[in-house]
Amino acid sequence: MRYRPFGASGKAVSAISLLLREAPNMTTPHAWRTLVFGAMESGVNCFEITAGSEIMALGFGDALRAVERRLIAIGWRIHGDPRKMLTAEAISNSVRGGLARTGAGYFDVLMLDEAAFETLAPDAQGYLADLRAAGLILQMGVVGDGDSIEACLESGIFDVLATPFSLVSDWKARRRIKDASARDMTMIAYDPFPPALCRP
Repeated sequence: MRYRPFGASGKAVSAISLLLREAPNMTTPHAWRTLVFGAMESGVNCFEITAGSEIMALGFGDALRAVERRLIAIGWRIHGDPRKMLTAEAISNSVRGGLARTGAGYFDVLMLDEAAFETLAPDAQGYLADLRAAGLILQMGVVGDGDSIEACLESGIFDVLATPFSLVSDWKARRRIKDASARDMTMIAYDPFPPALCRP
């Protein structure tokens, strides 16, 4: 496994990270613990946990107790709901609940998807700054490739951009990465093997 600095944080993270999200065959904390241990044994030390699954968070927390916290980079991803506003209270419940279940102490990055950004309530943006000031999150990130990503980049509140990127990415994706780089944002590429590359 290769390692590189995670942007301004300076933490050395694995070139490959693991996104933890709900799966039908992962129904116990032990299953998640086993998966995380397997990733760690392969050199992965950068994980992103999707908010909403207590079992997943508990299983990750079980695995985390076996290593030094400073050696692991942890992201916490919040998905927005286009039908309702994402309030400061909802963010607080998600982040504090995640920290309690994982025992992480803090999250290296709080990631919002595009829907979460688009539905931020007026009180929520200020609360994100409060979370950072309190040391509960160290950096802010955004996930996606839609039109609202441009507004995210211009807002100046994000340190990390996670966006699809592959050998067949178009000029819009390449420009997005160039714009984020010009703002000194850390970039995470996902979906490196889109369907266009996987056809026989």
